[in-house]
Amino acid sequence: MKKRGLNWRRDAEKFALAILAVCLLMVALSGCTSSSMQPTRNFTTITPGMLEVVTGSTNAPFVWINTSVSDPQERYTGFDVDLMREIAKELKCQVEFVSQPFSTIITSVQAGQYDCAIDSLSITGERQTRVAFSDPYYMAQQSILVRANDSSINNASDLVAKGKLICVQSGTTGEAAARNLPGVNPANIKSYERYNDMLTELQLGSVDAVIMDYPINQYYSDIYAGSFKFTGQLFPEKEPYAIVINKENVKLTAAIDRALANIKADGRYEALLNKYHLDATSAFSG
Repeated sequence: MKKRGLNWRRDAEKFALAILAVCLLMVALSGCTSSSMQPTRNFTTITPGMLEVVTGSTNAPFVWINTSVSDPQERYTGFDVDLMREIAKELKCQVEFVSQPFSTIITSVQAGQYDCAIDSLSITGERQTRVAFSDPYYMAQQSILVRANDSSINNASDLVAKGKLICVQSGTTGEAAARNLPGVNPANIKSYERYNDMLTELQLGSVDAVIMDYPINQYYSDIYAGSFKFTGQLFPEKEPYAIVINKENVKLTAAIDRALANIKADGRYEALLNKYHLDATSAFSG
């Protein structure tokens, strides 16, 4: 009887251990299945699973708002917008755009109000002291746009020598370029938040010239053909565009760079250049 009882206990223990092993295996398999359903993210965003992006609203062909579209997110249009949507796909995140005046965009990211910003934002030394930048994705130069019937302005020197009124967008490198013109009178530089307002002022004759990134000036001069023309040479400084990220979020910057590299490598980047008729020679393909 004692031997039989001992065997029974041993059998019960073996059975219990077998049940425990099966349970542990099921938990392990369940954990693997659960984790494989979730995208691997080695970065953080303000709202998990969401990339919150601040941008402007009038700098076509990079960013503008199509008011004929009812959906508040689908209204955002342009090369930068589409590029950021592709980046969000790579990061397995949703993306949400918020528009603000251009002059406040970088400060908002610096303050941690948004994950990043995109809107034809040039990398500059001063900006790099405040925020981080992704790898570049486009190159631009400043240009001078005047009324089509104005023959008094032939170059940047004429703007200064003839006391012309220069229109710029607040917080842009175009504004910096205007203020750095040798001998320019600061009182002759008029700053606006919206590019559309700048064109209106130029068309009305309230200002004499607009200094702005060439692709943006080109886009609107094509739309209003016969109203405006370019004068002089492009400014010599080449300005790389990049995505702005908070300096603290190093891992998000690295993740965006990886996403950009994938988009450039598989043809999506080139397709976006073609879609918005952007000069491929100004692109960063590497």
